[in-house]
Amino acid sequence: MPERIERDHRSPISYPGVIALQDGSRLAVMIIDINSEGCKVACEGSLPIGQRVRLETAGGNCTLAQIRWSLPGSAGLQFEESDNPIPGHS
Repeated sequence: MPERIERDHRSPISYPGVIALQDGSRLAVMIIDINSEGCKVACEGSLPIGQRVRLETAGGNCTLAQIRWSLPGSAGLQFEESDNPIPGHS
């Protein structure tokens, strides 16, 4: 049986953002949960797993992240920097 990976609790949130992909395209997302290591976003379609992206928030903050998983309509991002893109939500 695979070992279960423990992670910090994620806080539910509803916060608009934009993902900037490596090809220069931009995709509107809604951040729906977050912790200091990453977040889950709701989006149209699916995102390319493994790609490094820039997550920009409506508050003007941004951080680099990697797409760790993706399903139609949602994706999980792992932050590459220690700074959470939404102050007060770590």
